[in-house]
Amino acid sequence: MYGVIDIGSNTIRLAVYKLENGSPRPLFSKKFTAGLASYINKSGALSKKGIEKAVATLKQFTPILENVNLKAVYVFATASLRNIRNSEYALKTISRRSGFDIQLISGEQEGILGFSGANLQSSLDSGLMTDIGGGSTELVFFENKMVKKSISLPFGSLSIYKKYVDGILPDEKEIKHILKAVREYTQNTPCLCGQKDICAIGGSARTILSISNRLLRLDNDNTVISYDNLKYLLSMYKENPQKFAKEILKTAPERIHTLIPGLTVLYGICRRCKQPDIHVSPYGIREGYLRMKMQEEMNKYEQ
Repeated sequence: MYGVIDIGSNTIRLAVYKLENGSPRPLFSKKFTAGLASYINKSGALSKKGIEKAVATLKQFTPILENVNLKAVYVFATASLRNIRNSEYALKTISRRSGFDIQLISGEQEGILGFSGANLQSSLDSGLMTDIGGGSTELVFFENKMVKKSISLPFGSLSIYKKYVDGILPDEKEIKHILKAVREYTQNTPCLCGQKDICAIGGSARTILSISNRLLRLDNDNTVISYDNLKYLLSMYKENPQKFAKEILKTAPERIHTLIPGLTVLYGICRRCKQPDIHVSPYGIREGYLRMKMQEEMNKYEQ
């Protein structure tokens, strides 16, 4: 068994896997909401309290790891530590104080690893993969299951929330500001316009799918959100924010403030495409990262 810890801008998660025929099969996971993006100060650095929060959160995994016989634990960070001014200092300090060796991955690599994980269970040969995280959004264009281009955009559901939303839930004016920001950030990616199919990974996408299936009375095992249904979900929220908020609280209460910004970002991306179907994958960057580490270990063994 292997463990992977993902240090995100909003949550820090431990996932434990068993390898079956070389592919990771998830056994269990445990996450804590750290909200590291909330500790970024005006100068763009992760504050001392933010570093302490990251260390304290990582240490909460220690009792779990002591009681599970793992061959290795791999730890990585994405935009949470990548998009800050004191990235190197924060990374070294958190690693030293937590006792975990943390690897910082680039935005381009984040998209590629997410795509690798999604490919464990994806029927799409060509299209666009998107991963709306807390601090960044990855867009991966692929053909014949091969990455053609990976782009990392400097915004996610949590950073968008912090920048554009004053209360817990965004009002209609704030939603318009978010859609405008998505349009401006993606205006230099004309290849979006031709996309008919999207593979979406990450917690925001999975939560949106769960709420969509329940509100639209679709099968629980449905994994596709049509463009029209995505648009309808946003209109339902606008008509009755409090009622929609109750659905979020039933599904993922820790996302009460970030789910609608994430939904709006996803809609903004899809609006630039050809009204695509969104295929939501249960797998993503953690599985892709573990596949990469397994390949690295295999390469060492062969040498």
